[in-house]
Amino acid sequence: IMVLGHVRCGAVAATVAALRAGERPAGDVGYLVDEIAPAALAAGLDDPDATEKAMRVHVGRTARRMRDVTGVPAAVAAGRVSVVGAVYDLDTGWVDLLT
Repeated sequence: IMVLGHVRCGAVAATVAALRAGERPAGDVGYLVDEIAPAALAAGLDDPDATEKAMRVHVGRTARRMRDVTGVPAAVAAGRVSVVGAVYDLDTGWVDLLT
């Protein structure tokens, strides 16, 4: 299972912007902000590279959460499945494995 983030992610940028402004968007964007906010806060909103760092933290968090999905722990323990996080670079096409 690959959790794949990508550089210049609009959802992560929207989350960082919303948290910096102290406003939660409505609808689906608000849901995404809720999901990504812990990673953005962990990355540090004052950091100039907050969006990039938050994306990487979010990928790692999501990969860890995937390891707890029903059936996945047993499949990992049996060696049938691995869970990894990665980042896709839109400019180069390269994928950087994180975990």
